[in-house]
Amino acid sequence: MTENTNDMEAAVIDANVPAQPNVLKKIAVVDDQLFSLKRKDLAGSDIDFFEDRTSEELAELWGIIQKQKPFNSLEDTSDDEIQAFLNTDDFIEDVLLSEVFDGEASQNLKQKFDHFFMLSTTAKKHKEIIKKVFPTSEFEVEYLGVRPQNPKVLLNYEFIMLDLFMNDSVTTIQDLKDYLKKLATSARTSPIPPIVLFSSNPSLSENRKSFSKAAKISSAGIYILLKADLLDTNFADVGLALIYKQLTAQIDVANKMRNFIKAWVSALNNAKSRAEENLWNLDAGAMQYIHYTAVTDNDPYDEHLSELISREYSWHVESNPKVRSTLSKLDNSLFDHLESVDGNKQIKNHFVVPMEQKDSRNLISHFTWSGLTLPEAFNNFPENKTLISINKLIPFGALLIDKNFAEAEKKVALIHITQQCDLNDISRGDFDKSLTFVIAEANKVENHKISQYNSQDLVAKSLKINDIEYDFQFIKGRLLCLPVRQFLQYSKEHEYKVMGRLRHDIASLFMQATVNEMLRPASQKLDRSVVIKGKIYLRIPNSNEPILFVEQGVEKVFQLYKIKSNSYSFYDSDSNDIGMWLKVQGNQYNSDLFKDLDVYGLSQALMKPRKNGAIVPNIEFKVMPENLNEATAKARGVATRQNTIIFILIIEPES
Repeated sequence: MTENTNDMEAAVIDANVPAQPNVLKKIAVVDDQLFSLKRKDLAGSDIDFFEDRTSEELAELWGIIQKQKPFNSLEDTSDDEIQAFLNTDDFIEDVLLSEVFDGEASQNLKQKFDHFFMLSTTAKKHKEIIKKVFPTSEFEVEYLGVRPQNPKVLLNYEFIMLDLFMNDSVTTIQDLKDYLKKLATSARTSPIPPIVLFSSNPSLSENRKSFSKAAKISSAGIYILLKADLLDTNFADVGLALIYKQLTAQIDVANKMRNFIKAWVSALNNAKSRAEENLWNLDAGAMQYIHYTAVTDNDPYDEHLSELISREYSWHVESNPKVRSTLSKLDNSLFDHLESVDGNKQIKNHFVVPMEQKDSRNLISHFTWSGLTLPEAFNNFPENKTLISINKLIPFGALLIDKNFAEAEKKVALIHITQQCDLNDISRGDFDKSLTFVIAEANKVENHKISQYNSQDLVAKSLKINDIEYDFQFIKGRLLCLPVRQFLQYSKEHEYKVMGRLRHDIASLFMQATVNEMLRPASQKLDRSVVIKGKIYLRIPNSNEPILFVEQGVEKVFQLYKIKSNSYSFYDSDSNDIGMWLKVQGNQYNSDLFKDLDVYGLSQALMKPRKNGAIVPNIEFKVMPENLNEATAKARGVATRQNTIIFILIIEPES
């Protein structure tokens, strides 16, 4: 079923030049229920009476069928003929969905098909919303009842809405992943249209993170949308239009990202082969010498070998021409989404992707902390064995905590930064040498509370200790430096143990910071945002009460980023919800101020750090600290102004 248009936009330049047709953007909606309801959709309806020739409901239904189909009376029609027709899709299309049934069927008979008509009504609402977002003057919306056997067909569309479960009831999420993978393969290096995965099944959202990897499609090109959300008054056509605009803006970057990852994965496989070849051909004498050097200095052999092999592996990836080429193209594409504001670069279009904080923090953690095995508990060994094995038991970059760490109000840890040559001297018998440790403050990481750091702070991020995640911040001017024997005694008293190993280059930064008492800004770029909580309200001209953002009947508490200059920004999904909420409020209050509200522009504006002042025309941003339990009273005290909507953000005061 296709929604076509024959409208033409007059573009006559010369009387002899024929008018050029308006080129419509093609939208594919692959959904069997939106295409047409079938006999299978009667599942869930009360149709046991189909099998009972004596039922009043079947007699009434057959009478309606006779008015539209050349059947004999019920008495003169065999059971096989009755069941054969009632089990066809024609029965659905020509009878149940007909005007005759709607006009003549009794309420009792209609109630037997309540579930079916609920599906029909829902499908109509979905199509109405889709039509509103994609008007026939600009778009050609084509509904497909089955996925095209050749996924390449979908590359001819500019936007795709793809249902999870189709006619085949055994279709699974894995089937959809396989289909999307074929689509990506057929696209080769060409852009893939934005894809909205569309379903009434909540398992779609639960699997959102696995689609990109399985299908080999950038997460910037896929959006998960539950059908129930599309009918939510706070989403509906405004939300779908916003998603269309956002995904369309991300097409080029999504494609460049996909090509880069493909090249990178291919290079990894090649690097595996090249590194393996080098290892097999490496002279055993060279390996023996590496081992001998580590053992004679009592250094960790695993660290020696890991550094050599990982860099050999990385070199083959870094030198791969295709990786360099695709990375350069991605770099250029991302530059297109930057703008210069007061001489500084800022993000112009923030991408909407299903990324979680823990994903980005895991990346930082793996960059900062070694995955090598932690050494044995050094306090369990006799002193003489500990002395000669100090490099192995407390390696350079080891992070140590004491027995009171978990209970301490202000948690600190030791980071071992004794110079390597001094460690080697100790392991050779110079037991008068000292061990040097940096004191680092442990800051607990929580979803609603991430500590703020500035560009001068040196922080080793994201180490889990007993399933709790911490950042470890360098404290200037605080060191622990003790002769090795004295430290071992001190350690036994406090029951110190190694809980992590910084990578060698990161540990060197802490050693350098100790010497310089500052970190060179370019050495490590730090996340400077802090997460706080807040509520939002609207004050609309001539309204008595502030309007609170409510989600499913509950006051919503937002998480916001705060940066050093006291500017605030919302997460991408929250900014979308707020933009759609504002549009809905405008429709409800019939305010002319909302008439031309650009939801996409507002959403983008809310993702950027903001202070008090205008967000978009007619909307003013106002930040107010207050206990969230008293937020409504605080918002009520904000005076309304003509021709201005005041967007109030009540933030919880920082402790």
